[in-house]
Amino acid sequence: MKNLRAPILHTLLLLCVICQATASAAQTLGDPVATRSAEALEQYRQGDFEEALRIYRDALVQRPGSPSLHLNVGDALYELGDYAAAADEFERAAGAPDEGLAAQGYYNLGNSHYQQQDFSAAAEAYREALQRTPQDQDAKANLELALQMLQSPPPQQQQGDGEQNDDDPKGDEQ
Repeated sequence: MKNLRAPILHTLLLLCVICQATASAAQTLGDPVATRSAEALEQYRQGDFEEALRIYRDALVQRPGSPSLHLNVGDALYELGDYAAAADEFERAAGAPDEGLAAQGYYNLGNSHYQQQDFSAAAEAYREALQRTPQDQDAKANLELALQMLQSPPPQQQQGDGEQNDDDPKGDEQ
């Protein structure tokens, strides 16, 4: 007799995946902010950071206190190279009551400070991220890098010389 257990398990697993997808769609259905956020995320994933930023900011008008929207606005600004504005958004996200979201805000805040060569502020932000998520290996590595840069900062590069800094901290995706 054939073992029917495996096909039944696969069918149940497939049903669970379908249910999760339906539940996810239902969460955005009727919630204009969630719908806009989903649209913005799609633009972000396609590399259209300006359009993602525009859509995230539209959603932020409806939910100005949303730490996750501030994180997403910051991510788009970071990708556009506006590190100071991104840092402002990440600071707002870092104040989230959810420790995981706050840790992401601090981590990305550290990356923004690092890009501005404010290694002291970057190190402090990475420390804050690690207080919330001590197992975060990227935050540990970036903290070490920021501390190294404090000990021996790189020579100042002239604007527009086209060179990439190999010591960039590891980024964090949405």
